[in-house]
Amino acid sequence: MSAVFLDFSTLSVGDLDVSGLHAAAPGLRLLEMTAQNDVAATISGCEIVMLNKLQLPREVIAGAPALKLVVLSATGTNNVDLDAARDHGVAVCNITDYCTVSVVQHVLGVLLSLTQQLPQYSRDAIDGTWAQSPHFTSLAYPIRELRGRTLGIVGYGVLGRPMHAERLSACRSSWRNEPQAQRLRRPRSGYRLMSCSRVPMSCRCIVR
Repeated sequence: MSAVFLDFSTLSVGDLDVSGLHAAAPGLRLLEMTAQNDVAATISGCEIVMLNKLQLPREVIAGAPALKLVVLSATGTNNVDLDAARDHGVAVCNITDYCTVSVVQHVLGVLLSLTQQLPQYSRDAIDGTWAQSPHFTSLAYPIRELRGRTLGIVGYGVLGRPMHAERLSACRSSWRNEPQAQRLRRPRSGYRLMSCSRVPMSCRCIVR
């Protein structure tokens, strides 16, 4: 079995255990990066191609008669010509629910960074502005408390639900009123579903 991962450096800096990949695809070549112009030549003769950011257009798929499986290490498939893959009998697999915990953590981190003005105060601490203050403090950037504010979550899917579960207790939350959300159990007390058009008018913080 001939297999290649075209842009492994987009996922790892040497910190991942790849034994499972090698067990599933013996002889797998892990290439840190492949130039887009070199993709066709690199996958020639390969049965399995793994990639993250690179593109597999129709002409590349058509020029790889041995290709049987394309594995995307991402949720999206827009960088692979799915119609061409279907026409040539090539299966395409992506990763569902990818990085859900990391996305939720990132949202909370950005939310706190914005409300606490962390980049601005960090800059003032580094460039000496804070130390030069005549009253040994800096009040240049107002800090906003989250208590009592409404957090709007647009969409109640694989990201919206964990965002609800991991929300800051100081925030209340609202959801977009969409068919998927209606099929799910209504959230606990203190939460409500609302139309997407009402979210910007009702929420101080919006997550999509």
